[in-house]
Amino acid sequence: MDDEVLPSEIGAVIMEAIGSENGERYLGFTAKKRLVEEPRSSLVAGFRVVISVISAYVCWWVGHGDNIDFWHDRWLESAMKDLLHISEQVAKSLKAKVSDFIVQGQWCIPPCFKTAFPAIARQIEGVRSLWLASIASIFWGLWIQKNALKFEDNVERLIFGVISWVREAGFISKASMYNSVHDLMIIKKFGVPCLPRKAPKILEVKWHPPLRGWIKCNTDGFYKNGIAACGGLFRDWDASVYGVFAYNIGSGNAYVAEFMVVIIAVKMAHSKGWRKIWFEMDSTITLSNFFNRNYTPPWKLQRRWEACWSMLDDMEVRSSHIFREGNVLADILSNMALRHVFFVWWDSVIDDIKVAVSEDRLGFDGEDFLLKNKGKKIMFIGDSVSLNQWQSLLCLLHAALPQAQVTQYTNAPATTVTYQVLKDMDRMVAFRKALTTWAAWVNTVVDPRKTKVFFQGISPVHYNGKEWNEAGVTNCGKETEPIKGSTYPSGLPPASLVLKQVLGTIKKPIYLLDITTLSQLRKDAHPSSYNAFKGMDCTHWCVAGLPDTWNQLLYSALIWG
Repeated sequence: MDDEVLPSEIGAVIMEAIGSENGERYLGFTAKKRLVEEPRSSLVAGFRVVISVISAYVCWWVGHGDNIDFWHDRWLESAMKDLLHISEQVAKSLKAKVSDFIVQGQWCIPPCFKTAFPAIARQIEGVRSLWLASIASIFWGLWIQKNALKFEDNVERLIFGVISWVREAGFISKASMYNSVHDLMIIKKFGVPCLPRKAPKILEVKWHPPLRGWIKCNTDGFYKNGIAACGGLFRDWDASVYGVFAYNIGSGNAYVAEFMVVIIAVKMAHSKGWRKIWFEMDSTITLSNFFNRNYTPPWKLQRRWEACWSMLDDMEVRSSHIFREGNVLADILSNMALRHVFFVWWDSVIDDIKVAVSEDRLGFDGEDFLLKNKGKKIMFIGDSVSLNQWQSLLCLLHAALPQAQVTQYTNAPATTVTYQVLKDMDRMVAFRKALTTWAAWVNTVVDPRKTKVFFQGISPVHYNGKEWNEAGVTNCGKETEPIKGSTYPSGLPPASLVLKQVLGTIKKPIYLLDITTLSQLRKDAHPSSYNAFKGMDCTHWCVAGLPDTWNQLLYSALIWG
């Protein structure tokens, strides 16, 4: 049965059987809608109607599945081979019964299948025979009690019998309820456990670069109106593009396109001298078959596939699956292949995929940063930690555009300093007073139509090992690894609470770059003794290093904020 129960429909038929007056008296609810328009005494008609409703929610009564072909029979909404878009030629070699995937009455679906096709896996696991049998037994009991009622006039016995049968069936089911107060009342009256719907599982899907020294090749196949095409691209550990290709195969199908594109990728990588290649695509079937030497591919691809193995023997290869949402670039290229007559190769990024390449890059896109902030000024106002972030930003921009002409202008400021001496003031009290003064200035002076204000957040220090559960440690000098996990053992510093309280009083829009927790975890990221002052520095940060992450957050906030 599907993941919904049918309290309203079943309740309506029960009301039909015992009469609305008895239903209101003994159960305390009225039917939401009438399913039966025949005379009240016609329990058979009511049973016929509700069975049609139930049948619409039942996938298949599979029994043991010994006589049902897993791939070719329509025991789901469509045959499995059609749901997975498997060609007829490949499907002919697939032989399995539904019973092959049932162990001790429970579905046993391979984890790789669940990962690749989660929606279909859920549909398979929803196939049941139990509910149909249990609901049928309820109405059989109703039929018997209905006849007894005619002669004994004992409606209480019928009512409590119905409640008992429904409750028993309810404890067997693991289905969830509708988000309806009316249905909740019915379920509670019958004593059935109220199982709310589970919150949807949100899975972040994004492309990840390969390990340093490796090149990852993402590929995809495309099929439409009898024409097959494919495309792919090669990128290294920092997402730099090594090459892009598209190929119009011509006559074929989706599987041929997915298989052919890996053959092309292997040949291109070998010809370029790339020996550590990581293949990635959104078809688990193709990945599994291609790298299985015992597999027999479609005859038109067999010779090309066999020729690949001599090249693969000369290469170090990895492969992985990625969801379609993370394989956007390869998908664009496979669609784009239809514009071309045959095979096309580009050594660099082409205009069609520039935006997608930028979105796929993990981190900072210096060229995009400059273009989006053209004609604007970015001011870093603060102490030496703010200088730390400013230096990081300059390094990131130089790494992205090493040939760009840069003009540096320094204006030695004339500064007037007024001292306000407050003796013996608590440090947090002083911090709050300074922030409050700054907040009043923002509210009074800043025009949000012209200026965006970002507050860097609290940059932590690492001089006390007790904060990360290493008592006796007094600095970061020997720290070589980040703290594992996502929380800092001693929690946020008091200054963070003060900061958020004061920011809450500002009427103008302020963007907090909340860097505190992620920076607390990086006890290994300080210069320590490796600095120009030859002291122990566990306050500032190495560049390149953690401040680059701060600037990635700044980059995102400037674009999307």
